[in-house]
Amino acid sequence: MGMQNVSFGSLTKIHQLSFGEFDENKDGVITQEELQTVAENGGFDMLDISAIDKNADQKVTHEEFVLWQQEAEMSDYLKKMKDQSAKDLLGQDQEDINKLVNKLIEFEKSFKETYKSTHKNLEGMAAVFTTQLTVKYNEFKKDVLTNTKSAVISRVVNSVVEDFAESDKKAGGTFLSLVDSKASSLSDNAKRMLSNELTREAEKFVKKYEGENLEKDLNTYLSSYLAQTDKEKLADAIGVWEKGKQELEELPAEIKFMQLKAKAKEVLLTALENDISLKIGDIVVRSETAIPAVLGQYKDVESLKRSFDKALSELSSKTRAQEIKEKDEERRTAALEEAYKEMKKDDSDNIFM
Repeated sequence: MGMQNVSFGSLTKIHQLSFGEFDENKDGVITQEELQTVAENGGFDMLDISAIDKNADQKVTHEEFVLWQQEAEMSDYLKKMKDQSAKDLLGQDQEDINKLVNKLIEFEKSFKETYKSTHKNLEGMAAVFTTQLTVKYNEFKKDVLTNTKSAVISRVVNSVVEDFAESDKKAGGTFLSLVDSKASSLSDNAKRMLSNELTREAEKFVKKYEGENLEKDLNTYLSSYLAQTDKEKLADAIGVWEKGKQELEELPAEIKFMQLKAKAKEVLLTALENDISLKIGDIVVRSETAIPAVLGQYKDVESLKRSFDKALSELSSKTRAQEIKEKDEERRTAALEEAYKEMKKDDSDNIFM
């Protein structure tokens, strides 16, 4: 980008001035005094010569000035693209915005090193950088947006749902496959419900995730989630409950009851975290706010133990995958039977018309 002689009054940045406008005595170098004079006359902030003087001899040569000017213009454009990234990634995590900004910074560093090592004349460096960074920005943005947490969750959930929906169809093992060999093993409604459920699980997983391959690990987790039974999901909590009952045996009744209720609360909270609704006594616990009412039903250790032991013993031994498929199969079979009844009814009506 060529240097321009522009009157001070129209300038907004000091690095846009030409070398000649700084070199007042025309001796081919710029001193700190000349920098100060230009800054004062133009109403600019004071500029330290060390920002331009690469060899620290207190004199700025034309080559040093050109490099400073080009790098300053590059810095201005880089800042513009950083600001643009915040707008383009509005609504995304700050971590994702930082990834895009860091890619831009890394590109600027790499570009400078390559350009300066391959070009003797640096006057066009900023113009080339501006063009290349514009192209790179779109590449970087696409890459970051493709790998945001929300994008990864959506992609993995969709993949797991589709694989799950097609699994029985490939095996030819569902009632529906006997009626329609081209049909998916899951209804659209079941797919939507499964997608919502897996998305909730994925979001919980991502919040705690500290690994390096989110997409792969999330896929593994969700597949494992579908293959687990409620008993398996609550295995650790059940273990704590059983151990707690034994350890509390020697305590006074009042203390034992208080601590057993604390253990029961842990079980209920773990169940809620795993989207498991336990029925304790007459109350189905679907939210944390229901826990005080549940525990308030009991006035002694034995009644509390009986209710919790009963609820835990009745936990489903079927995997989540089995439950989803069976419930959807029941709904669709019922719908087909209802449609068949309506069809027979219409045929009967037509006979007497």
